[in-house]
Amino acid sequence: MTARPKFGDLVSVAGYGARLFQVDGYRTEHWHYPDEEWIDVVYELTDVQTGDWLEADADDLSVVAPAADAAEFLAAQKPAGLIILREDTPMLNFGYKPDPRKPSAKELAARKAAEKRRKIDALLDEYNDILTLVALFGGLEYTEKLAEIKRKLADASRKE
Repeated sequence: MTARPKFGDLVSVAGYGARLFQVDGYRTEHWHYPDEEWIDVVYELTDVQTGDWLEADADDLSVVAPAADAAEFLAAQKPAGLIILREDTPMLNFGYKPDPRKPSAKELAARKAAEKRRKIDALLDEYNDILTLVALFGGLEYTEKLAEIKRKLADASRKE
């Protein structure tokens, strides 16, 4: 380790190739045994490409860019891929795109059935509202609207 990494610094980790990580925090672990004791410094890191979390020993880290220059450094790597994983943490997405899961046939059928139920419920609500208006105010002007809603209900209720 050349310099002790600070919060927000970009670092590389031994064994992780060219992947870059940003320092989120660190902790010290003080170990006590009858014949020995030691202190480990463990860094908590976030991969700037995938957002994966990693813990690494201080001796495995090399500072690539200090926190003050992190955004500029990442933008120079691939300007179009700049994303923000946290409000104060500029990150890069080097072409990583999670595959969107395609809905199964069962899920698609369930969605279609739910949409059909919503449409029928809305039509029934409208029909009941108009019946209430007829009961309150009377009038034949609502009969056309009732007939139109009945037609829509018949169409929506048909099996496909």
